[in-house]
Amino acid sequence: MSWQTQLTAVITPPDETKILLQSAALPRITAADVFAADFGKMAMLLSTLIGNPTLVLRLLDYTIDRDNQQISIAIHAVLLPTNDTEIGPDYELYAPSKAATLVNAAQRQSLDNYFSLQRAPSMEAPWSSYQWYLHAHHWIESNLTSLGYTSLTPTQQFKIWGVGCVLQIETDQGRVWFKACRTLPLFVNEASVTAQLAREYPLDVAQPLAIDEERNWLLTPHVGNSLNTPPTETANGDAYRQLARLQKQTIARTAELKAMGCLVRDLEWLRHQITPLLDRIEQHHLDDRALIAKAREKLPQWDARIEAMKTLPFPDTLIHGDFHVGNVFGSNAPFRIIDWSDASISHPLIDLQAILYFADEQDWAEYLTPWFAEWGIEEWLPIVKLSRPIIGLFHLLSFEQILSNVAPSEGQLYVNDIQWYLEKITLDDFAE
Repeated sequence: MSWQTQLTAVITPPDETKILLQSAALPRITAADVFAADFGKMAMLLSTLIGNPTLVLRLLDYTIDRDNQQISIAIHAVLLPTNDTEIGPDYELYAPSKAATLVNAAQRQSLDNYFSLQRAPSMEAPWSSYQWYLHAHHWIESNLTSLGYTSLTPTQQFKIWGVGCVLQIETDQGRVWFKACRTLPLFVNEASVTAQLAREYPLDVAQPLAIDEERNWLLTPHVGNSLNTPPTETANGDAYRQLARLQKQTIARTAELKAMGCLVRDLEWLRHQITPLLDRIEQHHLDDRALIAKAREKLPQWDARIEAMKTLPFPDTLIHGDFHVGNVFGSNAPFRIIDWSDASISHPLIDLQAILYFADEQDWAEYLTPWFAEWGIEEWLPIVKLSRPIIGLFHLLSFEQILSNVAPSEGQLYVNDIQWYLEKITLDDFAE
């Protein structure tokens, strides 16, 4: 069953001096399976609706009804300068103050959110600016030209969210991807770390075509589709085994990983983060006091489970931090693993979050077999299962740190993740 998305857009010229209305209302579209990061899809839908190319800059509001699979999204987009098209006859540009008096009360919230971001943009991502895209486009074209590539299409938006911006460019040598990443407390410099990992492990990480370490930008070749389009059990198993082999290779190289910029986020570090994490969630992010109180009751149990995980024959090593098949690309093994912004040095089971939470024991075995070939999996599988809340706490902390460092309009995405993880590790069978 498809998700139904209601999209409302505050559309302005690049200088943001006016607001586009359609019959005294903000333009609206209903579409299937458009999610908060799908800025590329949204830009295409808006361009078709109004008859002029658009660029989506900001997420203004986001609500999700999981029971009914309905999403409501409000965005800010700009009209791209062009001589080839005209805005449809039902559309008119108004001064912001005038537009605010014309729209109805339901749409006024979207406008208010837009005005608020204009007044306090400090936590916004760099790509919330039209000028930023001009600079990124110039950097992309300069590097492609120097590499002997010719662009066949303009730079297009693909996936964009509070901590990352992915653009795509069709060239005479195939599709090329651009990614910009935020610099946040628990993030590495993804451009730099990716380039260094690719030099050391070229079968696992694709070498970027170009990077800008200062701005945390990278340009990469197309290396195939992700394994979740469509998923195959054989390919997924190969990906889990490849991850385990890569982690085993890096056990003895943690000093080099630190020199690359990978953070140390081991179990002892995590142990000291848990109580402050719950304090911040209670003070700033969630109103569910009963859930947080239940989580605090689990603190002694979680401490014991951290000690149990230390008995497993898993030395600290490279972890990806957000490993799932959507971050694994290619048609055959060895695959290329992307999105290394969460790379760190820690207990390798941390990378089991997608397997332990969304897959069955057969998938666990695909990952664990390379580790346990010499020890025997049956002896250790119970402790692996007991590690689930600790793995959840690690990722809960990552989401909380993102939430604390993005604009409020982006925050609802991560509030949902925080609620989900806290419920998983506290209330359901993963907590047992």
